[in-house]
Amino acid sequence: SKENISLVAQAPNFTSALMTMSRIGYEEISSKALAAYGKAKDYRAALRLIDKYYYEDIAKTLSGKGEEREVGIILGSELEFYNVTTALRMKNAGMPEQAILRELIGSRGLNSVEGQVAAAPGIADAVELAGARLGLKELAAAYRRAGSLLPDVELELEKRMYSKILSATRVSVLSLGAVLGYFYLKRREIENLRAIALSLQFTSKEELRKNVYALGA
Repeated sequence: SKENISLVAQAPNFTSALMTMSRIGYEEISSKALAAYGKAKDYRAALRLIDKYYYEDIAKTLSGKGEEREVGIILGSELEFYNVTTALRMKNAGMPEQAILRELIGSRGLNSVEGQVAAAPGIADAVELAGARLGLKELAAAYRRAGSLLPDVELELEKRMYSKILSATRVSVLSLGAVLGYFYLKRREIENLRAIALSLQFTSKEELRKNVYALGA
C-alpha cells in the first residue's frame, strides 16, 4: 500500500529501510535480507533475496492444484523469465553449473531452458541455446549487437514474457481470480520496496518520494 511505501521512504538509510519492512508484513524476508547485507556489505545481496522471496511464492502457487490455465501461463512466464535471466547472468559471471542450478526456483533442472543454459560451455553458447529453445532467433543477434553484453538479451526475454502474458489474458473468457490480483499487488509492493532501498543509496529523499509515488505506489 501507499502507506507502507511511505514508511520505508522515511528510512534514513538502507539498513533502516530493511528493518522497516519487518514491520509491514515482511518479517521473514527482512531478517534474511538484513543478515545478507550485514555479511556481504553489498545491497545487491539483500535485493537478490527480496527477488527470490517473490518468485518462490509464485513457484509455490504453480505447484498447487486448481488454478486456471491462464493463471499458470502468466505466473509461469514470470518464473521462466526470472530463471533464464538468472542462469544467463551467472553463466556470464563464470559460475559453475551446480551453483547456477542451486539458484533456480521451481525449475525442472536440466530439462528446462535455464538448466540447459547452466550446462552450456560458455555464455555465447548459452544465449544461442536459450534463443533456440524459446523460439527467439533474435536473441543471439541481440547479444552480438550489444558487444557480448546481456541487457539487450534480457530485454528480448522480457518482451517474450509480456507477450505470453498478454496472450493469456486476451483468450481468457473467465475471471483470472483473486490470485492474479494478489500477485500483481505483491509485485508492485516488492518492486517499490526494492526501488526505495536502492534509491536510498544514491538519491535525496524528495527525489525518492517523487519517483516512487509516480509509479503508483
